[in-house]
Amino acid sequence: MSGGYQRGSGDGLDGLVQQINEIKRRLRELEIPSGTQNASLVAQVQAKLAELTETVEELVESAMDDFYTKAEIDAKVASPGAIAPSTVTASGAISSAGSLTVAGEVRMPNVPVTILTSAYFATYGSTSDGGRIGHVPSSQRFKQDIAPATLDPATLQALQVVTFRYINAVEELGEDADQEIGLIAEEVHALGLHWLVYYDADGLPFGIKYDRLSLALLPVVQSLTNDVAAIKTLLGV
Repeated sequence: MSGGYQRGSGDGLDGLVQQINEIKRRLRELEIPSGTQNASLVAQVQAKLAELTETVEELVESAMDDFYTKAEIDAKVASPGAIAPSTVTASGAISSAGSLTVAGEVRMPNVPVTILTSAYFATYGSTSDGGRIGHVPSSQRFKQDIAPATLDPATLQALQVVTFRYINAVEELGEDADQEIGLIAEEVHALGLHWLVYYDADGLPFGIKYDRLSLALLPVVQSLTNDVAAIKTLLGV
């Protein structure tokens, strides 16, 4: 037979052929996993799955430390507390039910272009009470120990009005810094007119209460009025 050897019948090789075929059959059986082998494989897979599950649970538990629960998120929204980022920008309105403390500057760009058409207060910032902002009312409802004030017109007339430029303005603008007019807090303090001066946290003269300066003019005007009346009396006018 072409392509190979064809043995004849009765050549005595039948037994050998049968043995070879039996060996092939057994080899094929060996290649098929037995029940014991399958059970072992399943056990290994289950062990690996358990190990993988434990690893995933550990990773999830570790990751949860970096996340907030719903209850924690709700609590943060209700009471944010301190904010870690150095800059926070809000596109909408911000309201606070409690106090707001700002260690840096407070800026309100719309102040120069906002015209108040309703009732308003003059607002001040405290220099000795943690920087609180508020107003100073004049109503009798908020005052006690009310008595007439005695102001010396001569002392008030000793106030020296000066021109000046702010150091910061000169450093920033140079010769373009505006020339200002006003009083020197230390000079007003030296005259004993402490009610016209406000002081810093160290008790040093810091500024002038210009809103009260008009009160300083009243005794001067009253004194002049009395002098004019006395002169008229002398002249018989």
